[in-house]
Amino acid sequence: MPDNAARPLWTAAEVAAATGGVLAGDDAPIGGLTYNSREIAPGDLFLALHGARDGHEFAAAAFAAGAAAALVDRPVDGGPTVMVQDTLRGLERLGVAARDRAPHVRRGAVTGSVGKTSVTQAIKAGLDLAGPAHASIKSYNNHIGVPLTLARMPVETERAVFEIGMNAPGEIAPLSRFVAPHAACVTTVGPVHIEAFADGEAGVAREKASIFDGLVPGGTAVANGDVAFSGLLCDRARSVGARLAVFGAGPGCDARLIDFRPDAEGATVRAELFGRPLDYRLAQSGAHWGLNSLCVLLMLDALDVPLETGLQALAGFQPLAGRGQTRTVAVPGGAFTLIDESYNANPLSMAAGFRTLGARAAPGRRVVVLTDMLELGEHSRALHEGLAGPIEAAGLDLVHAAGPQMRWLYDALPASRRGLWRETAAELAAEAALLAGPGDVVMVKGSNGSKASLVAQALADLQNAEGAPQAATPPGGAVGKRRMFYLLYLYYADVAHQYPLLNLIQYQTVRVALAMATAMIVAVAMGSRFINWIRAKQGRGQPIRDDGPVSHLSKVGTPTMGGLMILAGIGVAVLLWGDLTNPYIWIVSGVTAAFGVLGFIDDYAKVTKQTSAGLTSKQKLAAQTLVAVIAGVLTVLWMTRSPTSPGLETSIAFPFFKAVLLNIGWFYVAFAAFTIVGFSNAVNLTDGLDGLATVPVMMAAAAFGVISYLAGNFVFSEYLQIHHVPGCERANWPSSAPP
Repeated sequence: MPDNAARPLWTAAEVAAATGGVLAGDDAPIGGLTYNSREIAPGDLFLALHGARDGHEFAAAAFAAGAAAALVDRPVDGGPTVMVQDTLRGLERLGVAARDRAPHVRRGAVTGSVGKTSVTQAIKAGLDLAGPAHASIKSYNNHIGVPLTLARMPVETERAVFEIGMNAPGEIAPLSRFVAPHAACVTTVGPVHIEAFADGEAGVAREKASIFDGLVPGGTAVANGDVAFSGLLCDRARSVGARLAVFGAGPGCDARLIDFRPDAEGATVRAELFGRPLDYRLAQSGAHWGLNSLCVLLMLDALDVPLETGLQALAGFQPLAGRGQTRTVAVPGGAFTLIDESYNANPLSMAAGFRTLGARAAPGRRVVVLTDMLELGEHSRALHEGLAGPIEAAGLDLVHAAGPQMRWLYDALPASRRGLWRETAAELAAEAALLAGPGDVVMVKGSNGSKASLVAQALADLQNAEGAPQAATPPGGAVGKRRMFYLLYLYYADVAHQYPLLNLIQYQTVRVALAMATAMIVAVAMGSRFINWIRAKQGRGQPIRDDGPVSHLSKVGTPTMGGLMILAGIGVAVLLWGDLTNPYIWIVSGVTAAFGVLGFIDDYAKVTKQTSAGLTSKQKLAAQTLVAVIAGVLTVLWMTRSPTSPGLETSIAFPFFKAVLLNIGWFYVAFAAFTIVGFSNAVNLTDGLDGLATVPVMMAAAAFGVISYLAGNFVFSEYLQIHHVPGCERANWPSSAPP
């Protein structure tokens, strides 16, 4: 509300003239406008709009709070009124009148799937430095907010910027025509509000591009050249005769991003603006602010703001509440960094947030706390599950989540990356002390309607809280002292930031090599003693078949049950280096142990009966098949309940043909059983080839190790056109430096 005693924003008589209404009561100066009776300040015009409640019901309260007059479409008591046929239409006429009475004002308009409010306010920061300016407040960007912002514009204004949003087709163009901007921009286009468009993102792009329809003749259209629909945006701008200015990272952009380097105080940007090299500072560290800042500079240029003024504004423009504000929160044992991105979220802003968080150095973990993304319609599940890829690519360490839709993402994450999941944000907020620990960098993000702000506030409230519990680590995080000694590699995760070399242990291939070395050491250490011990227990050793190869006769007296030594080596290696929070480890270990028990029973029968005939082939095959089927059923149940890589649960993939998938459903049980039994008998069926099989087995293990690494690496899997399986490459610990 302007503090200008010499000239009020409006008078009641001017409001009546602008809206075509009838003034009942005395004329009065008006200092501001609002439709919320709880926000009335003395001298305001109360707008009795129709919504979930009829605004006329609150007119008496507005007058009691000091309203100078009310815009109404039916009689009310309490003070002067301007009677119109429809209050919303009256507000629209008042907004147009405010625009037309100040033709000198350079106006800008901003829309986009992500970043509208922040970019609008960054532009406003530049306009403020250039002279009297006006802009949307909060997110007043709809059919009420835009005309209200226009109607609030003082006549002394020199420049103004308006945020324009949409929820459905056909909303942006009329609002842009209300503003009649001299410059309009589309920050980006993405899958936001796509439930309202039959053709999805393409429909969103067309709707966003319609902001150019309201440009005054010769106006400037600012478009994002990096989005998939940049051609559509540019074509729409040309079709209305606009001057086109494009920002992006690609060659040919009028404002081109060359480099973006975030740091603790913000970021340094290297760019070119109309061919001129630029290096400048931002107070924002979010990766998306590289392009956002270029959009701001192009808009300021079109609104006749000097470049130096724009750069000064960007250097001082701080993140808005719920849109990247950062603070340090002291907790017992140290402090963590909280990044509050709780105001809103969609797939584009989520991915940008993950990149920003992943680029930050952290002495502890990089943790993200997420709540549901809303208004995604039938695409919601795929878009939530699809966040697993950007999280993996950013190298984030732990994900906490709340909401039924975020459960889809939570289930798509590897066990090593899962933190807490709760049905609602309020439930998660109640456990705030478990979400972060000293040294962590924590980002909270979600749609405004899913109440991510509750979690952000709860984390902020841990600051110096009396008796606040020590921040603990949920399943999937670092182990702390509560973990048992055999989760050794998780203990290393706790101390890896102190000893960077230990970060190698998070790679699955390194842990496999360590497991092999461990098994070999165990076998060598216990080998001679164990063989002597079982020789003493068995006496004459294993019987040898008379009809076998002559070379086998040399085995007479050799003790059997040597597999116990092998199982001991495997068991110690798994306990030391395996992720025992991963159910697949237990399934494979169970099959190995069960087959070991089967082998023990077979050898025990041979030794006690002193015959080469232990269990029959049919008995062995039946027992192996039973174990393999149970393992297959457990695997399918777990994969379909909590997929590591959504869409691949019961499918057979073909290398280098990513689009080819054969989903065999529950036939996967038979496939798994056949594979397990077949591999286990490949050597058994030709007794005596055990030694010869050693090298092929080692080669196969190495090949599978390489495949695991490639499938787990997002970049390699995309390049080779093989399916990305998060967690195959590494266990995603926090490291001493960002990946």
